[in-house]
Amino acid sequence: MVKKVVEKYNVCRQAKVKRVAYPSLLQPLPVPSGMWEVITMDFVKGLPSSEGKNVAMLVVDKFTKYGYFIALIHHFIAQDIVQLFLNHFYKFHGLPVVIVTDRDKIFTSFF
Repeated sequence: MVKKVVEKYNVCRQAKVKRVAYPSLLQPLPVPSGMWEVITMDFVKGLPSSEGKNVAMLVVDKFTKYGYFIALIHHFIAQDIVQLFLNHFYKFHGLPVVIVTDRDKIFTSFF
């Protein structure tokens, strides 16, 4: 009954203290010691269509700042991204130690 009353009134909901830990200060990522050990991956969306492709997957090495722009069609799934990663990046540089992403739903899916 108390829970229902508290949920009903705005004043009660606003005065409720949240029991979560405060976030700490952001820490910078460590500087990589070699090429292709730490990479970042992101998508550039909203590009004009070129040969039917309108999205670029960007893979950048944090050490050299060298990047790959891999073109793909907007409606893609995780399997497509894995295949493109294997074909355009992995066969040349192998598996990196760390992959930094913005936690896009495509990156946090099954693959």
